[in-house]
Amino acid sequence: MIEAVTKSYLAKTVLRDFNNVIDWTESAIEQLDTIGTLLDQMRDGEYDAIPDKKRQAETADTMEAAFLDKVRYLDSYGANEGKKTFRVQLWRDSSWLSFSILWFWNKNYETAERKVFMQGGLIFNGGTNESYSVSIGTPSLWSVNT
Repeated sequence: MIEAVTKSYLAKTVLRDFNNVIDWTESAIEQLDTIGTLLDQMRDGEYDAIPDKKRQAETADTMEAAFLDKVRYLDSYGANEGKKTFRVQLWRDSSWLSFSILWFWNKNYETAERKVFMQGGLIFNGGTNESYSVSIGTPSLWSVNT
């Protein structure tokens, strides 16, 4: 994990609690801070896109829970009896509040030799941003796509 200075409580929490199989790149950490700062603004009633301050705080709580649910899923990906079968690397995506993902398969656990298994994204589907992805069913605020 990259040692980084983070500004938001969300980024500090995520970096502390979700590093079992996730490799957080510098740009991913910056994206965590962007999300955390936005949620903090909403909780403080400073997000002008939602005029109702109570609704801002409720929306921030919902967004954070949905985000943490997806990060928890990614951080447990491929766990096999304590061995880390996969590594997941995240970095900032061009879509608002989103991440690009590479899944690496550990070919040799002892030597840490690994191979790219698949790629995708942790895509934010909320708001009026223009993120394009295909989903079966109704996507939540964040969805993992491959």
